[in-house]
Amino acid sequence: MTDQHDQPLDLSALDPTAEGARFDGIVRSILGDAAAQMEGRRARNNVIGEITRWYKPILAAAAAAVAVLTFSLAQRSTSVIVEQSTSGVAEAIGIPDHFATWIRGESTPSAVELYSLFAGQ
Repeated sequence: MTDQHDQPLDLSALDPTAEGARFDGIVRSILGDAAAQMEGRRARNNVIGEITRWYKPILAAAAAAVAVLTFSLAQRSTSVIVEQSTSGVAEAIGIPDHFATWIRGESTPSAVELYSLFAGQ
């Protein structure tokens, strides 16, 4: 009594190399398609190709940087103008610098300073 499971299976029908010429043709076709794809990728993988793929994110980052710099420069120039105009007005009407500093609120006068001011010393 022989069982079907005792005999090895014949898998020769699944061997892709059994028909040599057909197999070689399939391999050449696959390698040709792959070579064309790889050449296309190599052509796109240069500096210009990368920049064209990344132009939107680069443009967004540049716009954000310009906005931040514009805002910071506007704030800085405004504070400089206010500081210059305050000291200029104080000098123009004859207020001494230390009084102008007190008026701007940069420091608070001590009791000794106030006494010297009103005592005329």
